[in-house]
Amino acid sequence: MSSETPLPTPQRSKSDLVESTRNLSGKDEATGLSYALLPAGYYHPLHLLWLVVLPQILVFAINAQVAWLVWEPLGQAGDRAQALGGLACSILLALGATVVAVGRWKKGLRLGGGVLGLGLLIQAGTLWLLVFLLGQTQLGRLPLWMLNSDQVLLAQFAGFMPGIFYALLGAACSPLPLSKSRDSLWSGALVFGVPLLAYLGSQLVRLIPGIWSSFYWVGISLTLLGTVVMMAALLRLLMQVYSWAKRFQALLMLVAALVLPVGGLLLNIAIPFPANFQLPAIYFFTLLNAAVLLAGSHPQARNNPWCLLAQAATFGFTLYFFIVFLPFLPLFLPAMLVAGAGFLILAPTILFVMHGQRLLQSFVRLRELWGLGRALPAMLLSMGLLPGWFVAQALLDRHDLRQALDYLYAPRLQPRMVFAGSPQRVGTTLLKLQDFKSGHYLPLLSPVLQLDRFRQSGSS
Repeated sequence: MSSETPLPTPQRSKSDLVESTRNLSGKDEATGLSYALLPAGYYHPLHLLWLVVLPQILVFAINAQVAWLVWEPLGQAGDRAQALGGLACSILLALGATVVAVGRWKKGLRLGGGVLGLGLLIQAGTLWLLVFLLGQTQLGRLPLWMLNSDQVLLAQFAGFMPGIFYALLGAACSPLPLSKSRDSLWSGALVFGVPLLAYLGSQLVRLIPGIWSSFYWVGISLTLLGTVVMMAALLRLLMQVYSWAKRFQALLMLVAALVLPVGGLLLNIAIPFPANFQLPAIYFFTLLNAAVLLAGSHPQARNNPWCLLAQAATFGFTLYFFIVFLPFLPLFLPAMLVAGAGFLILAPTILFVMHGQRLLQSFVRLRELWGLGRALPAMLLSMGLLPGWFVAQALLDRHDLRQALDYLYAPRLQPRMVFAGSPQRVGTTLLKLQDFKSGHYLPLLSPVLQLDRFRQSGSS
């Protein structure tokens, strides 16, 4: 895709808009080459504002708070300079993305595959530099109660991965001068060939002592390059299969929504990474999400608005695990070499791509049935049901737990206060706290309860 593909403007005629879309997709009807795998709107430059700029603002806020907390403990001028350098990385990246987004939007240009590929390299390089600068400071030497350096490092990856994934998917799915069959053949060859070459390379390292230390940076560079290439090929292959193999979508959804997630949960029993997800609720929502998506694969489900909305209602579950595992995507190739089942780290990404495609199809069909004015609010409301329920439950749990602590530790000199909360909810919350202390918790969500504060005082 050319980086200078123009955006459709309201002044153009209908035929011009059709021609613009055809040029954007790169599809040549005469040769049948260069099929578009993503809608034209995916490459709109203003997407950079909420996928790159907004996360970088959050990363800057986190790092600014970290710098403020450790400014005095760091003490040395070099450590402080490293902390300020980390803040500058987020500022420069946010400003650069804003200039590119607004500049191309005003010129009526979309983000081409080349621009997104360059953006991928810039974001990955900035992330590496930021992690390197933070690693040069004394964050790891600070007590855990003051600052958890692992959480700070995870926040850096979480802030960068949305923009990196957006650029990777856009660059990977850019139209190429290949037929469908050759496109799929090349994508499949890379998906299976890169891990095979990586395995052969690891065996070579074992057979020849000292070769890894001699070519350390070469090995690291090839591993990173292989990870990016395989991930791009996998995303392209998923989009190809889902778009072209219409009759096999139910089978693909069975694998993506049930087989891979359940396999990942079973692997999580032996390897609790990145957390221990062995909770009954996780298994329940996994099966529920799979049942909803499989039911939506039936042809009659396309005409049932409630089936369409049900797929939107469970999307929050898919989105959560995609966000949790997103920072660890660069590790999937080494994980496959360490453990054969390490490929299951890709299960949330595969499910996200499949569920996202289904969600877009559901919205288009619902708009045909109900109209945009009714379909859009219904879809947004359905997508917010699961997150809204969890947030409401978390706030109620936190409120009742604090009420219980205030009741237990009320001064004896005052008249005994009346406990206005729910004893049953307090008991349930304490069980959640026990699970939290034993490692059974949901990353990014459990901190909403602020149970980490109560974890420091288990006797209370």
